[in-house]
Amino acid sequence: MQHYDLGVVIGILAIVLTIPLSLVANLMTPSIKNWWAARSTASLRKRIDKLENQLAEYEQYTEMSEEGELIMIAGCVPHSFLTLE
Repeated sequence: MQHYDLGVVIGILAIVLTIPLSLVANLMTPSIKNWWAARSTASLRKRIDKLENQLAEYEQYTEMSEEGELIMIAGCVPHSFLTLE
């Protein structure tokens, strides 16, 4: 089969399949939208539950005192910033 013949066959197939494929796409669009919305809602609920569990876990720890916080900050500051030159 020559390149010209192959191009003609592909062109005819494209024209013939355009209408059936567009009908299938239009018929499937509402069901796909509904599936996506349900999936998004379910995954959002799972994410919220996961974050609420993490928050509950973090709330078990006691809050750091002001002195402890200052010690942490002092440990993070490079010593070159502490010199008075």
